[in-house]
Amino acid sequence: MEKEAAKMRKTTTFMIVIALIGVLCSSVFLFTAKHARFPLKNEQGNRSVLKNIPFDSIVSLNDASILVSYDNDTQQHHEIKKSQKDPSRSSLNFTYVRDDDCKPISDWQKAQEQYDASTPLYERKLNQAKLYLSAMYTDKNNNFKDLGFIQTELIYKADEQHILKEQAYYEKGTNGIASSSWIEPENFEGSEEWSQPVYYHGYYYILPPSTISMSGYNYIYRAKERESVKQYAIPTQDQNYYSMDNRLDVEKLTKLRTNRNYLALRISSNHLIVFSQKDNQLYITKYDDKGNQIKEITINNNSYLSALYQNDEYICFIYNNKLQVLNTDSMKVKATENSDILSKDTDGNSVIINEILYKNGKIYVSMYKDADYFINTVIVMDFEKTLYIGTLDLLHVKTNAIEMPAINYPVTFRR
Repeated sequence: MEKEAAKMRKTTTFMIVIALIGVLCSSVFLFTAKHARFPLKNEQGNRSVLKNIPFDSIVSLNDASILVSYDNDTQQHHEIKKSQKDPSRSSLNFTYVRDDDCKPISDWQKAQEQYDASTPLYERKLNQAKLYLSAMYTDKNNNFKDLGFIQTELIYKADEQHILKEQAYYEKGTNGIASSSWIEPENFEGSEEWSQPVYYHGYYYILPPSTISMSGYNYIYRAKERESVKQYAIPTQDQNYYSMDNRLDVEKLTKLRTNRNYLALRISSNHLIVFSQKDNQLYITKYDDKGNQIKEITINNNSYLSALYQNDEYICFIYNNKLQVLNTDSMKVKATENSDILSKDTDGNSVIINEILYKNGKIYVSMYKDADYFINTVIVMDFEKTLYIGTLDLLHVKTNAIEMPAINYPVTFRR
């Protein structure tokens, strides 16, 4: 008993010491942060081109954050705030479920990639699956809403190029394969990255990111939040059911062509702007708010959409490794001549774009290197040349004596 008591006292003492170290680390961090400066280092050009373009960045710990801001006059401010929660983002993602025509076309076998040796993962191939769409929405204040699922009219058809797998764990003490399984394609070729519900005048406008590998029909949907939740009963692989919530009353606004990959939808001045792709062409289609097509333009090149950001009537996007700006009123696109700076830095390192803003004839870009997450780069450019490059180093707030677990949320421009 005495040994156990002594062991408990040691454990308690150790826990108290760890807690005190944590408090000390936070105190050191807050003291350092309070007296720190976060200068924007001018690498190229004059920062006067940032006038009237305020922006913010955040360094966050578990219990506190530093909000680093630059105002309209490019003056730096910072303040200690409550801990910043991870920002959510709006998204649309497919869920693959069984229908009456869904059949296995192979036997269960062990998956090549295993995660837990004590619970083996098994998989088998299916011929098709029905598609439901999960919708998540986050407003500009980072308020998050789960909008539930939309039952689409799309079917994912498997073939030699498009393999559909059902996966489940083998559980000891049961009849073998667990009843809880999930279905997903081996390689999804869609562009869910830029797909999101758009909220406009009380409605959500939703474009499922369908691909040419899907059959059935796709639509632009307009939806309103329901007063009560509706549930779908979805069959599982052992003929049981699980439920999926729908929090939206949905109407089909317009039917879409089935021979394209649909990438994204945005709204500008009561008009819907749809990005889609077929073969070697990017299509940008403008609809009115009733779903009637007004105009369509094309960009020739076999490439992919790697960025998409909107400010009022302008949409900035990167396609064919070129930064391009779409005026949604005129439906004219203009490409920059110096887009190389957005793919690699001067040392040849890859970079990650966090945000793009077009305003008053200039393009403002926030990006960072993967290896230097706390070093943000701000670039100002026009369509011919780079006007300014600046770096904001948020790493030096961490003391050399104590390594603090911190997260940086890169520069975002105030819209």
